[in-house]
Amino acid sequence: MRTLALAVVVAAGCSTSMPQQEPPPGGDASCTGATLTSPSGVAQTAGMPIVLQATSTGCPTEAEYAFYETAPDGVATLIQAYSPASAFTFASAITTPGGSYEFRVDVRDRTSRKGADASASLAIALAPSPENDPFTQLAAMPGVCTQGWCWQWPTPSGNDFRGIAATDANNVWITGWDLVLQWNGTSWVEHHPPVPDHIQPSQAAFALSGTSASNMHVLYGPNVEWWNGRTWTLAEAGNLNGNPDYDNLFVAPDTGDAYVTLSNSVIEQFHQGARVKTYQAGCGGCFLGSIFGTSSHDIFVTTIGANYHWDGNLKWTQITSQTLGGYMGGSNDVWLTDGGTVGHWDGSAFATVDMPAGYSWRPSQYNAPDDMWWYSSTASGQTMIHYDGSSYDFHPVTVSDGTGFTPSSGGRLAHGDVWWLGGDLSTLYISTDDHTLTPVLPFRPDLSGFGGMWGSRPSNMYYAAGGNLLHFDGQGVTTFATVASLMAPDPAPVYGQISGLVGVAGAGSGGADELFAWAGVETTPGVFENVVFHDDGQLWTHAVIDGDFGVPFLVGPGEMWLLSASGTSHHYVDGAWTDVATTPMPQPFTSLWQQDASHVWIVGNNRTLASWDPANPSAFAPIGVPPSQCQTDLVMQFGQIFGIAGQPWIPSGEACMGVDAMWELGSSATSDGSAQWTEVTTQVLGDGSIFHQNPRSEAPGPYGKLAYISDRDVIYSNAGDNSTWRWDGSVWQNEDNGGQWDTPFVFATPDGTSFTAPQGGYSTGVLVHAPK
Repeated sequence: MRTLALAVVVAAGCSTSMPQQEPPPGGDASCTGATLTSPSGVAQTAGMPIVLQATSTGCPTEAEYAFYETAPDGVATLIQAYSPASAFTFASAITTPGGSYEFRVDVRDRTSRKGADASASLAIALAPSPENDPFTQLAAMPGVCTQGWCWQWPTPSGNDFRGIAATDANNVWITGWDLVLQWNGTSWVEHHPPVPDHIQPSQAAFALSGTSASNMHVLYGPNVEWWNGRTWTLAEAGNLNGNPDYDNLFVAPDTGDAYVTLSNSVIEQFHQGARVKTYQAGCGGCFLGSIFGTSSHDIFVTTIGANYHWDGNLKWTQITSQTLGGYMGGSNDVWLTDGGTVGHWDGSAFATVDMPAGYSWRPSQYNAPDDMWWYSSTASGQTMIHYDGSSYDFHPVTVSDGTGFTPSSGGRLAHGDVWWLGGDLSTLYISTDDHTLTPVLPFRPDLSGFGGMWGSRPSNMYYAAGGNLLHFDGQGVTTFATVASLMAPDPAPVYGQISGLVGVAGAGSGGADELFAWAGVETTPGVFENVVFHDDGQLWTHAVIDGDFGVPFLVGPGEMWLLSASGTSHHYVDGAWTDVATTPMPQPFTSLWQQDASHVWIVGNNRTLASWDPANPSAFAPIGVPPSQCQTDLVMQFGQIFGIAGQPWIPSGEACMGVDAMWELGSSATSDGSAQWTEVTTQVLGDGSIFHQNPRSEAPGPYGKLAYISDRDVIYSNAGDNSTWRWDGSVWQNEDNGGQWDTPFVFATPDGTSFTAPQGGYSTGVLVHAPK
């Protein structure tokens, strides 16, 4: 049995035969040729991603590519439906048997009426994965979990890889937000350092250093932690408000003691998980940042506007009047940099060094005075730079899967003949030739701009991301449609962003899922339209909706609302659209909940509420709102309206109070303005405070999403926080999902499985929680 899957998601079952897709109707134009290559090589090892790159010739308009894979058993599988993407990254599992695997690309012009205009094939010899290989095992590792929330994809995590450190080949660590992974020479170990009860379990691993597998220290949020090879010790818990704050740490190679810098000019020394000494820096209350040393008596510390040399006891010597926070080197040969300025300490004096222009200078690896490496990332590209003691050798970096990988602040490690480079969104690349990066966990550009999710069960999930519609079948994620393919046979749009997705299980033709998606589309340069796409199980159709609209809400099979952001709202029933006037409520509408066939509750901006009754289908009626504890101009907006026990509930921000409230509409309320609202006494944290515990997250607000499972199981996500909240019938309880960014999306399948999608600069993937 073979186990192959898309990108970084590893499959666990057999593939099934899939038919070739038929093109959309259009003209007779066709492409004339196709090629298929693999930048990662035609001889590879199981467990490593296989990179495919296709090209086309002679296409009159725009080429579309579909990729297939044929295993040694002869079963052909469609692994990527027709789309404009000409590159595809295919990951094999460490359990994949060796043999010859054939990959094929079919190319067609997007207006072609035929199947494939041209095809090309490529055979790749796959060797069995060697035992104890950290890279193949990392690619096959399941999702990291926190408080029942686990990464569904990508695995092991969608958080950034911010630090990579090692003491030897059998003690390699990868760290980031809620991420502490250790390679022990045989397997990867998932660590969860202990934290005090008053803070959430997931924290950022800001710094990690040590001397061996039985002596590692990490700054995990506001905590100093020590690993003795068997257990973690919470050496010290800092202040949650970050005053003072831990910044960095250094572990002396001669003693194994850790030295931690604080924001109040203090350095603390720890021995085997216990603080043994406290030192006051010679800069009078200054902020202490980076720390580096060659021994317990040769230490360098950065503060704002200065660098100090410290003897580990009482003697502090200022050696620069700059802020140089990057270090590498050995005894009497220490290099300091801020990316631009580079300086050198020879054991007695500091001097700036003239470096070749045009590069940023980041320390990467120091082996000896005549063998050190720098890393440069600028607008012109990335470069590995070697210094042999007298001259510099420049190695421009290329990425074998063509993604243009640029980690914003990822960890870098050179160990033996292999470079490890970690970065944003759990990407990890390796290099064995100093200039070509091969993906272990590749960047997923198709995740940019997450717009929503829907599914009928955990193994049948649909996601909107950027201009793509993705499907997860329990084994891997594939792109099954794009804005360009959904708009066909119209000309390809300039830009399209799918901002939402809903569906009804089994309501489509032949029992297929019925899907609705919506997007803002730049059809021609400077011309934008709002488009709704509908899949009835057989055919995608689309309609352009005049004016702006907010988030659509699906009521049931063949029925949905498009609430107006300005102007007229739209009601869709069985293929027909009906306009509904917003007057006498001109505010943009943002949320909807249908209580029953005769009561639809609608939320608008500036704390407005309305209802809709089919007896008066052409207009909304205003209803009374919860009272405000603030002045009108300070009141935050309502969040998403929803129902518990058949009654409307709504979150509301109270800016003047610094808290968020949850309101319930009383059962005796009517839609004529006599609504009786009750504030839920146990607010969304249970302590009457704020929605989150993470001191580094954004301010709270009521703008998250809700997923109703039952009256005793409701999931709430806050758009400004990196955690979710669950109503158990009496109180709201925080659930730390371990995501690095805020979680504006949440969804639940009918069996009670919960999903959330953290959203940073790029979408970071999907987290899943088993039913309660």
